Amino acid sequence: MRRFFLRLRYWVRHRQLERDLAEELETHRSLRQARLEASGMLRDEAAHASRRALGNVTLAVEDVHDIWAWCRLEELARDMSHAVRLLRRTPSFTSVAVLSLALGIGVNSAMFTVVESVLLRPLPYAEPDRLMMAYSVGSFGPISFRDGNFTEADYVEFQRLDAFSQLAAFSTFPASLTGEGEPIRVPRAQVTATFFPLMGVRPALGRALSAADNPTADTRAVVLSDALWRSRFRADPRVLGKPTVIEGIPHVVVGVMPAGFNFPAKTELWTPVEIRPTYRSNTTVRVIGRLAAGVSRERATAALQTTLTNLARARSANGTFVDRERVTVVDLLESMVGRVRRLLFVMLGAVGCVLLIACTNIANLLMARAAARGPEMAIRTSLGAGRARLVRQLLTESIVLAFAGGALGLLLAYLTLPALLASMPPDLLPRADEVHPNRIVLIFTSGLSLLTGVIFGIAPALASSREAVIRPSHQRTGSGTPDQGRMRSLLIVAEIALVLVLLVGAGLLMKSFWKLQRVNPGFRSEQILTMNVSLPDRVVPDGRPEARLLHPSSRSSRSTAGHRGSQRRQLHAVRRTARHG
Repeated sequence: MRRFFLRLRYWVRHRQLERDLAEELETHRSLRQARLEASGMLRDEAAHASRRALGNVTLAVEDVHDIWAWCRLEELARDMSHAVRLLRRTPSFTSVAVLSLALGIGVNSAMFTVVESVLLRPLPYAEPDRLMMAYSVGSFGPISFRDGNFTEADYVEFQRLDAFSQLAAFSTFPASLTGEGEPIRVPRAQVTATFFPLMGVRPALGRALSAADNPTADTRAVVLSDALWRSRFRADPRVLGKPTVIEGIPHVVVGVMPAGFNFPAKTELWTPVEIRPTYRSNTTVRVIGRLAAGVSRERATAALQTTLTNLARARSANGTFVDRERVTVVDLLESMVGRVRRLLFVMLGAVGCVLLIACTNIANLLMARAAARGPEMAIRTSLGAGRARLVRQLLTESIVLAFAGGALGLLLAYLTLPALLASMPPDLLPRADEVHPNRIVLIFTSGLSLLTGVIFGIAPALASSREAVIRPSHQRTGSGTPDQGRMRSLLIVAEIALVLVLLVGAGLLMKSFWKLQRVNPGFRSEQILTMNVSLPDRVVPDGRPEARLLHPSSRSSRSTAGHRGSQRRQLHAVRRTARHG
């Protein structure tokens, strides 16, 4: 430890320490010379005798330097300085190599950012590894499917299990938001009072929903997302207590969630849900829970399976159409990203091939460049440099080149990442709003740059150092040695093979896309538009909105007939417009 701090002090104050050492040595010599002069020796003889007694000062300074300094680090610094000067003298080669590496490392950094943000980054909730989603597995004839929904009575029964320390239910569907500003359609989640405590996220403003919030009251509570609060309410901190209308029902804003909270995906507002303990007619809610301490996912699955099986047996007499006697419990992160996991890893492998192509290309350029540096390597060998020293110097040059490309590639990844996300189909990528570079991406890019420099630099370094040791400079030719020629040919073959892999994969993908574009849907899709119309229950309480719109009962038969005639005329006009464009 003492030597470590000594070396650290030298690394920080090496100039001052070297001056102090020189002054100390000179002081010792002067004192000895003075003692010799006092004994009667002449001045010149005393000076010569004092230097001879002190010994080789340069060797002493070097020995002290070896004790004080990190020699390996100094050699690395000198190698890096030499590599930078060498690359600056060849701007054409450096530009081509850096741009090639920037492309390869940049696409890998961008793709790893997506993979790390979506698949590897923990969810921003309390103890996310214990959060589980429960799914019911149904069957329709020979077809099995994971439905995911349960009845409200199922949820009530699940709450009695001790496999989960907390359990919550929710359902999602779009809702019309009116009141302040233009009416808009936003994703809504109806959740139980246990939902927000289970997720472990506190609102940024106000409070979360509680058991005191009545889901059937005339005025109900609502919690806003950060995005809706900023876009709809202009980030007004006085939004708490403000009235708004959702699906024709008055609501009062009681809280605003932080920007990182986004569950269920893309939800803009949360309202209370009504749980009817005896409602078994339809599966309307999804169930999320937190595993109890010491309970495994398999045990929780077995507990839910037993409960659901008992409930299904009790209801077998009512002739249920869908068999729901199976249940599965999935990690919350897996439930969100499981469908894109394989796709993202395939894309990461594809961009890895792009980087390998860049590595083989740069390695080939370095092999060609090594032929011109033959005399330099021979001179280094004749001055005493061993093969290991030559390899270290050449690898340092390659790593400096790789880090230059990595820095530019990281910048390109940061600039092009928004365009990459925007080019993806909607709803394809979960957690897309969480995709952004962080220190893990920086560490990955640095490690990838180091690995890249070793990959494309090791073969040229070994070949060049071997020729420098075994072949004198006067036996070298400008075109390189036969071994170097064979190595370059092998690199070209490897590069062509990697390119063909990517081309074949891209060709198959384009062929599949071309065929999908030409699938016959079974009807003529030209000039056909579709729309969804959703009316709140308070507007149409009888559950038949299409009948009320087309045949208003409040009108007389004459006015109804006139209204129907007007509708027919409008329908004919729409048809003529669609037919003639």
